[in-house]
Amino acid sequence: MAGEVFHQVPIPERFVLRVMSSITEWVEQEIDTEEPARTPAGREPVIAFELPPIPDFTGEADIWPAEHLLALSRDHQAKTAGIITKMLDHLSDQPGRFYPSSLIAQEIDVPEGSVTAALRWLNRYIPSRFGRSDRPFSQVSGTYGVTAAQAEAWRAVR
Repeated sequence: MAGEVFHQVPIPERFVLRVMSSITEWVEQEIDTEEPARTPAGREPVIAFELPPIPDFTGEADIWPAEHLLALSRDHQAKTAGIITKMLDHLSDQPGRFYPSSLIAQEIDVPEGSVTAALRWLNRYIPSRFGRSDRPFSQVSGTYGVTAAQAEAWRAVR
């Protein structure tokens, strides 16, 4: 970054992570292609970001057993389970990347309000269905993702 000129730009707090993510993505794409990043016509860019390693983030306690994951993926009666299944399918394609619920909703083609409601309902659904309180994905600072181990466990039952 030597020789780069930097500017201070006021950004509303709710957009800071998106802007930082976009900048990171653009820099990575320029490094990979040595050309400026471009968004394909007719498609909104997906903004995701990688977080630094978090202690105990990949521990065994974060990985649901196969029978619970399978039951979740096959629960066609609960709308929450269907949305979370789509979410886990998407997150498992890129382990280690964390997305806000708004971008997850966009990627899995589910209204944002439905994704938000499903995430809230998990607090009741998971304990009543599985007798546990943890989730089959990780949540960090309002974003959602899976570790490589969580993704592998999910893909094994799908």
